[in-house]
Amino acid sequence: MKSSLKLPLRLIALALLTVVVQESAVSQISIFGVSADLTPLVVMSVGLLAGSMPGAIMGFGTGLLVDTVLVQTLGITSLLYIPIGYWAGRLRELRDPAHGLVPLVAGAAATAATGIGMTII
Repeated sequence: MKSSLKLPLRLIALALLTVVVQESAVSQISIFGVSADLTPLVVMSVGLLAGSMPGAIMGFGTGLLVDTVLVQTLGITSLLYIPIGYWAGRLRELRDPAHGLVPLVAGAAATAATGIGMTII
């Protein structure tokens, strides 16, 4: 297999696995009346690890998968996840953060942006 296809195939497999685990198991667990959401964290992680364009593409694909699985209006979740992946990737490209708390803060910001965005939409 060509080496140029390894990253896209891994990201597709990661998106599929994340959406399946999120919708089949994690969304059923409720802590203090709120269920966890793994998908913005995975999109943010891909942005931090791979850059802005792979992060944005991962956000679009993951959001489209979530909308398809939940039978929602297509594109709503993608609209929220694209900026999350893009800005996490831009943070990596511009600042190259090396501190150990960067993923924690970026994950909190991604989760907050998703929650606020879903409330507004």
